[in-house]
Amino acid sequence: MTNGFRGVAPARSSDMEYAVIRFKVPGVDEEKLPLYLGAAGLTALAVNHLTSGDDIADAQLKSEILGSIMGVFCILLPSLAKGLDTSSREAPPLPGTEQLFQISQEFPQESAIEAAWASASLLLNTNANRILLVRNDGEVFLARGFFKNAANYATKPQGSLLNDLSKDFRGYESPKVTKLCKEGGFLQSRAELDLAGISSGLSVADAQTAVIAPIGAWGSLWALSDTTYALSRKKDRNWISNLARKLSHFLSPDFKKGGLSQKQLISTSDETDGLIQQNPGLVRAIPLFSGLLGLGALFANRFLSAEPPTEHVTQADLAAFPLATTLTLTGLIWSDAIKAREPTPVNLEGDSTPVLKVHESVSDNNVGAELKWAWEALDAATRCKSLVILTKNNQTLLQAGLARTDASIKDAASPKTGPIMQRAIATDKGSYIANLQLNSGRGEFSFLPEMTQGVLTKPIGNEAVMILGTDTVRGFTPVDQAWVSSVSEKLSVTLGYR
Repeated sequence: MTNGFRGVAPARSSDMEYAVIRFKVPGVDEEKLPLYLGAAGLTALAVNHLTSGDDIADAQLKSEILGSIMGVFCILLPSLAKGLDTSSREAPPLPGTEQLFQISQEFPQESAIEAAWASASLLLNTNANRILLVRNDGEVFLARGFFKNAANYATKPQGSLLNDLSKDFRGYESPKVTKLCKEGGFLQSRAELDLAGISSGLSVADAQTAVIAPIGAWGSLWALSDTTYALSRKKDRNWISNLARKLSHFLSPDFKKGGLSQKQLISTSDETDGLIQQNPGLVRAIPLFSGLLGLGALFANRFLSAEPPTEHVTQADLAAFPLATTLTLTGLIWSDAIKAREPTPVNLEGDSTPVLKVHESVSDNNVGAELKWAWEALDAATRCKSLVILTKNNQTLLQAGLARTDASIKDAASPKTGPIMQRAIATDKGSYIANLQLNSGRGEFSFLPEMTQGVLTKPIGNEAVMILGTDTVRGFTPVDQAWVSSVSEKLSVTLGYR
């Protein structure tokens, strides 16, 4: 079933993708090709050894040992690639699941609107399959996403799903679960979920990854995915944290203490999977090093052996050489030597200073708090260094981050909308200038630091526009742009611009 929340997943063109081997074999999953080659090579080596009789040459044994080691490495390559590749993994819903959305009637209307928007945004912009809001006593107040046996709830009273989920969560009496709900955490594999005592239940039985973010003193936000490592990308966890912090404003009496530091959004165990992501450079070097070492050892064994090669020695070499080649090619693809270089950030502070200005008309109410949250969220989860929100009448609702201080520059102190911004408001379509320094319209953004490298404009309804500046060329990824769209849509409702 198509994921209605997600639609077409945005390409992560600027994030690193760890390919295994990039060529097509009809009918074969290219990501698992090294596994198949490794298994075939090990099988060929075993058959060759068993048919060699009792008199086995030393050269044959050496080739078989080398080939066996490289075959095991080939089999492990897809798993290593999954551990490294946290940027482009998709998490399609499991077969037999359907969308459900239930929210507690106990939520005040304002809280219900916030919770509904947050859950929809997370399902749309991350690889989560289900979102839950769970109070500290185990009662589930919101459930949204893909669940099994969804048809059964169509005939049950409203709230039946929440009741069943609440029974599950009240049954998780593990101290680890209690700690996760209060402090947050990242469970990146099924093994970690089982170790935490979360092994059964309607929402987590098929879950492979979970991110838990505390909502102040009220409870916690659970983002669950049915794909291993699906929420490993730092941006996803940052946004889960941002939205939990936002919800704490409405749900927790001490919301100012809410939120989640990046240190809390780490793996709760020290298993191998976590080590892979903590040492990507070392892991990327393993295939190339082992492949080149294997090729060298095979050549040395072949040409420096005192005995002439027998038929079985040749067969062992023929089985081992493709394995060494597979490792070498994969290592080259993974190596930094051919990795696309990320743009270098530039210093924007030469002619600018940090500011946080909210228009006096909204500074003391929830609108002002939401505008500040928008800046804090974008600052934490993207490369946004400057944020300005202007109405079409040139009223500055928010100016945050780095602002230009050169008094000799027109509109530096009082931002005004120019043609690009006005067109965004009129057409309800944003624009992204990936390299502002080469764009003829950069003078329109004179209120941003002079060396701003890229600008993203996004309309807020038909009355205002968001202007985001970044310190790198192509600084806003497609994922960033999707989140900016979600934030602008929420601001349009809050500001009444829809």
